[in-house]
Amino acid sequence: MKAFTTTIAGLGLAATGALAQSSPPPQLPEISMIKSTASNQCAPGSTINVDIQPETLEFKLPAMFFGTTGHGRTDEVTLCDINVEFTSWWYQYRVAIKDVTYSGRLNLTNDVQLYQLQAKANFQYIHLENGAPIVQPEVRNLSTAVMIDNVEQTAIGGDGDFLDDFEVKGEVDELVWSPCFDGGEGEGSDQTQIQFQFYGKTSDDGDKGEGQFVDGGLTVKFGLAWEECSPNSSVKHAWGESRIDDWETCTYQDTTSNQTSRGIARDIGLRHGLGVRASHRH
Repeated sequence: MKAFTTTIAGLGLAATGALAQSSPPPQLPEISMIKSTASNQCAPGSTINVDIQPETLEFKLPAMFFGTTGHGRTDEVTLCDINVEFTSWWYQYRVAIKDVTYSGRLNLTNDVQLYQLQAKANFQYIHLENGAPIVQPEVRNLSTAVMIDNVEQTAIGGDGDFLDDFEVKGEVDELVWSPCFDGGEGEGSDQTQIQFQFYGKTSDDGDKGEGQFVDGGLTVKFGLAWEECSPNSSVKHAWGESRIDDWETCTYQDTTSNQTSRGIARDIGLRHGLGVRASHRH
């Protein structure tokens, strides 16, 4: 049986055109932390492998599996939520995600079909508002922008048994840029994180088959776009599709006392930040 390969313009995504971008920076950011809310599917340090290269950011997820979501359901889902913190972004650059490629090997029996794949990446910039000098309580603002929210309707399997490699590609029709980095993000009072969500669905209309990733699980690879820029602190602090001012406050007690630091997430309404989108389709 031949390997399955397709290029699909997911929901609202264009299928043709070229993306303009600069050359990658001379040094790539470092990953300082990985957190997961689905440790049975993707556990940091054991079942997540992250590799950043000048033009790609790749996740290898060998423990992803499909499971039922309720009694009497014929659909099965797989889900992985990851929060990755980056440091040491190169000065005078910003980054965007231009495409995504899903690949792996599937074993589908008795007409089971993989019919949906999804990848979402939400960039988060956390800024310490009163950092020069630091005074208590420390107040942090949160700015976010969704770089990609790709949903691919696939048709892998669904006719007897399928045991083979697959590859599905999706592109964005609009680049969503990060803030312009000044080189200090993650090293001092500001943090940069990207929340990733990977999701898949299989169907089993006859309720007799099974479907799982085999031989390495699921691989998700994002294509990266880079652009040189001029850092401006006022612009960076106002960046984002949505912002929460006073998102968190922290008060630190004397280290000789029995009290510990206290963080309070403020329930503040969202407001829109500066535009982060730039169309590069022709």
